[in-house]
Amino acid sequence: PKPEQEATAKFYENQDNVDSFVDTFKGRLEESLKVLHGGIQDMKGKGFSVESIEPMGALYLTIKLDYLGKTKPDGGVINNSSDLVFYLINEGGVALVPFSAFGDQPSAPWFRASVGGLTIDEIKVMLPKLEKALAQLS
Repeated sequence: PKPEQEATAKFYENQDNVDSFVDTFKGRLEESLKVLHGGIQDMKGKGFSVESIEPMGALYLTIKLDYLGKTKPDGGVINNSSDLVFYLINEGGVALVPFSAFGDQPSAPWFRASVGGLTIDEIKVMLPKLEKALAQLS
């Protein structure tokens, strides 16, 4: 929409404002990624079949959730990464993007978790929900 474009153009005229915004935003992303990575590593330390790759400058974290083939509480089986995505949405309120969305096999247990729209507090609330949902799989 034109009003937003005009406001953005006006904002870009002040380089100090732009630099301040970008620096603040990058700092928040970096801290959010550290919290999420730390939470996944904590789960790994508790014996969960999870892994995460240390963040390297993006706004997402690469996570391995090795739960394909597991059984849900209702008796259904997690056959592929999409099954796990929908299970986590329904049981934990956690949405991830499977690597199959980027061309990998549906049997790949790798996912992307974006922190771009989350606060650190929201990530801290989400981690126990993810853990609880994974703990229910057998």
